[in-house]
Amino acid sequence: MPFYNSCCLTESQRRGLLDKNHLFVAGDGTKLPVHGNAYGKKVCSCYVRNYDCKRYYNAPGASISYDSYRDTYIYSHSLYQMTSCSTDHTLELPAYLLMTTGCRHGSVTANFGINRITQRNRCGQSRL
Repeated sequence: MPFYNSCCLTESQRRGLLDKNHLFVAGDGTKLPVHGNAYGKKVCSCYVRNYDCKRYYNAPGASISYDSYRDTYIYSHSLYQMTSCSTDHTLELPAYLLMTTGCRHGSVTANFGINRITQRNRCGQSRL
């Protein structure tokens, strides 16, 4: 995030796209499905169902979670993004991106994200 903060947010403020004095932040999360499963893929060529074989996991940070939008369980990551908008501008720019395991609820991630963005930008108060 230091790269994003210094290259994107600071540059946007320098160009006049963001105004930190009149800034509003909104957040929302979504599930990012992973094309894999919790069991992984066997890397050996044996035909026996041996669960002691070495396995390859393409998404070790993913987990099984419930997607309320699709009303189903999925193997996924969770992406929570906070977007900044100003009353003087029509642009909406991402202010903070947070990727967590799929089983973490959005309300927990929202509280964590609000805490992180207010500490990083040295804001005194946060508004929802």
